[in-house]
Amino acid sequence: MNIKYRIRDLRCEADISQQKLADALGVTRGAVAQWENGFTLPATDMLEKICDYFNCSLDYLMGRTNIKHSADEIFSNDFLIAFDKLSEELSEDDKKVILRMAQGFANSNEASKKKNNK
Repeated sequence: MNIKYRIRDLRCEADISQQKLADALGVTRGAVAQWENGFTLPATDMLEKICDYFNCSLDYLMGRTNIKHSADEIFSNDFLIAFDKLSEELSEDDKKVILRMAQGFANSNEASKKKNNK
């Protein structure tokens, strides 16, 4: 799917006008109309703003995938939801232990990636 359709579909899905999107992004309504009609493409920095506004990945916006969010985002959200539910039953000390374990895993994983990239 082409970017012009993605922008239009995301805007319509959010039930907002071209003017409202333009105001949120700091551009004119005409700029949004030109993107949606395929006459021009948003600048690189504007692509990031559009993705942030609609909470979607750049790959989705560009039509490279039909998945709106990256796997990392999905995992992160699922992890946070699960931890939130679990934390209702945990003591403060247990929460701190789990947080330290997660931080240790993240640090170890980052160090491993750096080592493999050398």
